[in-house]
Amino acid sequence: MTRYPLLYLLLLLSSMAQAIGRLSIGNTDLPLVETEWILGQPSISTSIDLCLVSSVYWAFSGWKPEPFWVEVRPKSAGNGYHLGDNQQIPVTFTFQKNGEGARDIKEGQPSANIAGNNQCNGTNLYKLNVTMYVDGHEFYGSTYSGAFTLRLGWSHDGQTAEIGFDLSLVVPEAAYVSGLEHLTLVDSGSGWTDENNFVCVYSSTNNAKYNVEASGENSTTDFKLKMDNSDAAPIDYTLEWKDRNGRWRTFTPGKIIQNRKGSSSVDCLDGHLSGVKATAYPDGTSQPGVYQDTVTITVYPR
Repeated sequence: MTRYPLLYLLLLLSSMAQAIGRLSIGNTDLPLVETEWILGQPSISTSIDLCLVSSVYWAFSGWKPEPFWVEVRPKSAGNGYHLGDNQQIPVTFTFQKNGEGARDIKEGQPSANIAGNNQCNGTNLYKLNVTMYVDGHEFYGSTYSGAFTLRLGWSHDGQTAEIGFDLSLVVPEAAYVSGLEHLTLVDSGSGWTDENNFVCVYSSTNNAKYNVEASGENSTTDFKLKMDNSDAAPIDYTLEWKDRNGRWRTFTPGKIIQNRKGSSSVDCLDGHLSGVKATAYPDGTSQPGVYQDTVTITVYPR
């Protein structure tokens, strides 16, 4: 009979070995995470620093870190991992503890277990990484937002903690130019010239307006053609720009030509094309040879 009280005592000690657990998010509030998209990048990423505690008290060894799972839920049912009222901007999430690899977070399911920690301090910060994807010129000039909830949980007893956060992606107005090609100047009888009338300038702004400037590799106050590896005197040339309305304007290096009109179609499928023309006037003193310049043309939304 003496074995039974001893067995009862051992079972009692075993049941008391694991006591209270702590699963909490130290951040009392998460600020709005607002990011501006950079033109030309298919995606942009940011991260949210989090201070989390996940530990369990054991009677014989004290507090010990407890693994936990992570889940992200959209606050508006049906929106999924997207920003914008019409779910235009896809979003992906990963979660990581400092010094460890990132874990993918899949919509609608908890992540694999992540190592916990006993206290919220600078050496145990966690990160929720966010990547937003922009694919399509129709997004320019708009802001896209979404609200989400970050949830933590334990698999063994169902305890959870959660905090809400908002994301906002600003996609600025944009303009860009395509269709630029090399110009080869030929004698027209009144100067050496060449032009390209198949330049496409897209602008997301109202009425497709843009500003444009040009700079030459050999140019300071004037555009100049030079012969490589030669002391031959450079040859001045003029560079002109034509907008979709057929109006020509002459560039000055580094000076902006304002209020031009381009295309609201990203590939100029509406037929609204621009043009560029170069004209040089060599005189009889110019040495024979190949003279050239490299020109950079930059367009800005207006």
